[in-house]
Amino acid sequence: MVSTISFIQANPQHSIAASGILTRTVGVKGIDMALVQEPWYREDCIRGLNIPGYILYSVGGKERPRACILARNVNAWMLPGFSCRDLVAILVKYIENGAEKQLVICSVYLPYDSKDPPPSRELEELMRYCESEDLYLIVGCDSNAHHIAWGSTNCNSRGESLLEFLNSSNLEILNRGKESTFCNVSRQEVTDITLGSYGLSESIAGWEVLREPSLSGPMGSDLCSVSTQPPLLRWRDWDGGPSVVWGRPHSLFWASSRRGRNKKMRRLNRPW
Repeated sequence: MVSTISFIQANPQHSIAASGILTRTVGVKGIDMALVQEPWYREDCIRGLNIPGYILYSVGGKERPRACILARNVNAWMLPGFSCRDLVAILVKYIENGAEKQLVICSVYLPYDSKDPPPSRELEELMRYCESEDLYLIVGCDSNAHHIAWGSTNCNSRGESLLEFLNSSNLEILNRGKESTFCNVSRQEVTDITLGSYGLSESIAGWEVLREPSLSGPMGSDLCSVSTQPPLLRWRDWDGGPSVVWGRPHSLFWASSRRGRNKKMRRLNRPW
């Protein structure tokens, strides 16, 4: 059972090339888990995320899935009661200070054309459930929402709605700085958000965005790992099409927030 979990958050935007670059990066850098939004999908199947030793968690059905999780070397179970086309949640066991702990991790896509403002019903239900069961939660989210609270250049109604929800929840924004996570030829913006339960920041050493030359231009990237000795979170988020990120992280932002109460994580006992 692992004591450190590294993550990469990515949005290949249904691109074959970006999916290939993502899997190569995950394999070469030995990243434990990829939280993916808008994966490449063809012939009723998510494509391009096949890595030996990794398990792909997603929800099947007639509609194209817009969220999935790729994981290896972790004791993880999918939570089908909270997973859907746009949200995939898994329960992970890990070791902290010699004790077994549990953590819920989810990849979520909040569609820009939704009739209802964010968050989605599924994300809200998952967050409430984790609160009630004293389970820590990490969310890799393509919000399609703007707000200066997470580094966007402006605010829109979707961003205001999402921030109102976060202010009433036990989730805090882990983004650091204002470096864009979405890039195209006409603009750069921060729409990808990393969220974590209060108290979880004590196991987080940093959150960062990388920007390096790529196949199609600059790309935002977050890499994160949760560890216990020393506690460390490094996170990459991909968005903006087929791009490549290589090299070591160029900066580290320390997440020093220790708000919220300490929680004792309990075993997930919901029947599935």
